[in-house]
Amino acid sequence: RPGGWGCFKFAAGADQQVTIPGAPFASLSAGTIAFWVMWDNSAQDQYSGSRYGVCFGRTNAGSTYNNMMVELDTNDADTAKITFNPYTGVAAATCTSTTTPGRWVWNHICVTTKTGAHALYINGVQESTGATTGTYNSDTTAARLGGYKHSSAPSYMSGAMDDFRFYDRILSDTEVSQLYRESKGYYPNLLRRWRRTIELPSASTFQPA
Repeated sequence: RPGGWGCFKFAAGADQQVTIPGAPFASLSAGTIAFWVMWDNSAQDQYSGSRYGVCFGRTNAGSTYNNMMVELDTNDADTAKITFNPYTGVAAATCTSTTTPGRWVWNHICVTTKTGAHALYINGVQESTGATTGTYNSDTTAARLGGYKHSSAPSYMSGAMDDFRFYDRILSDTEVSQLYRESKGYYPNLLRRWRRTIELPSASTFQPA
């Protein structure tokens, strides 16, 4: 079951997070998330340890948990790696890319996840796997694009995201590669598309396309 969302621009230090309604990740047993992302400055917000520029995550306002976090391991996309942290309380990243994304560069990220078997793909290629075990929180707190929700110290990415998708199953290597190629063909010039995108005025909620 895929669900897709469109292109969003996030300004540095601004609460422009996009809430994904319907809590599709509650009680998740296995799934895949995929999207295009571009970080656009060298001072991405930090929210904890070596975790910066959060572009996707499932967190609640009181920070009693944070999981399924996709982020950078330093504040500058020109030197950072992309990481995936599936479970609350796991300090080390389960998956870390070999690719440095770069500033003002669009990259396609895909994560497949289930307990004990996680994989991170960059631009259609699997770059990291992890065997961390755990349980996703089963409540209905929604996932968010563009930042980390925290009651006292929220953090926000600076950049843009496009073509966010969620599947309630694990995509194969072939399917991930095909998704990357097809979406790249559909958006042959993402930067031009992003420049036509209106910035979000504040935290927003969007329905699937």
